[in-house]
Amino acid sequence: MLKENTIRFRQALLDMIKERRKLMLDPNYSSQDFLTLMLSDSLFKDNETLMVDECASFYVAATQTTATLVANAIYFLTMYPATKSKLSKEIIDNLKAVNGDWDEVLSYDSLTTGNWSYLSQVINETMRMEAPVRTSTLLTVTEPITIKGYSLKKD
Repeated sequence: MLKENTIRFRQALLDMIKERRKLMLDPNYSSQDFLTLMLSDSLFKDNETLMVDECASFYVAATQTTATLVANAIYFLTMYPATKSKLSKEIIDNLKAVNGDWDEVLSYDSLTTGNWSYLSQVINETMRMEAPVRTSTLLTVTEPITIKGYSLKKD
């Protein structure tokens, strides 16, 4: 079952890459999302396997951080009812304005540059207050070194 799911997942990613490539043929197409940036990079441009691997890595990594961000946001919204009310109003107002084009209203570009400014602020403030990832890769000093006057000793 795991093997079949992995094959389907990788095929879905490949289909998404191929679809985006077609969209990017339009000279009026413009987006700054991860996939578009990756398809524009010479490292990934002609290597579909590398693109699928990179997308899969980002997908898996983003799942846990997104879940943590959402849980933290819900927690903070329960702590600050005025913020929750203001955000609810923005969401309701934006969804009422939809004339059947959900993809446009809920696209990445719309969420980052459209009428969702308070939602963006809530997300950014949640990440500032409680980062989904607390530490980055641990570094180990393997030999003594001095950087801008600061001496680091070997661990």
